[in-house]
Amino acid sequence: MRTFLMILIFLLAVSASAAAGTDVFIGKVCSVERESGTILVRVSVDTENNSGESKEILVQIAPDHLPENISVGRVIRIWGEYVMQGDIGIFRASHIRSGGFGGMRDDPTGVRSRIGRGRPGSMGGGMMRGGGGGGNRGH
Repeated sequence: MRTFLMILIFLLAVSASAAAGTDVFIGKVCSVERESGTILVRVSVDTENNSGESKEILVQIAPDHLPENISVGRVIRIWGEYVMQGDIGIFRASHIRSGGFGGMRDDPTGVRSRIGRGRPGSMGGGMMRGGGGGGNRGH
C-alpha cells in the first residue's frame, strides 16, 4: 500500500509540473507564414487602467502542425511556452485551435434551440408545458 501511495504522489507531482509549464492565450491573427510556421498574433493586454491596449506576439509552431484554416483576421487559441531568444520573446506553440471553442458560436450547447421548442403559440416555454404568462390573464 505504501508503494502504491508513493507512485501515486509521484505521478500527481509530474502531471502538475507539466501543466504548470504551459501557457494559453487567445488572439487575432495579423499575419501567417506557412513555410516557416510563424504567426503574428494581436492580443489584448490587461493593464491597471484597463485602457484596452493590444500587443503583438510572434508565435512559432512546426509547419506540419499549423492548421489549414488559420488566416489573417481569424481568432485562435494557442497553447505553448513563452521563451526568450536573445532580445526577442517568442511563443513556441505546441497546439493551435481556430474557432469552434465556447463563446465563438451562436449556440454551442444547443440550449437556446431547445428552449424555443415550447408549446405551440407560447413564448418559448420548455418541456412541452407552461409557456410563461402566469398571473391574471384579464379574467
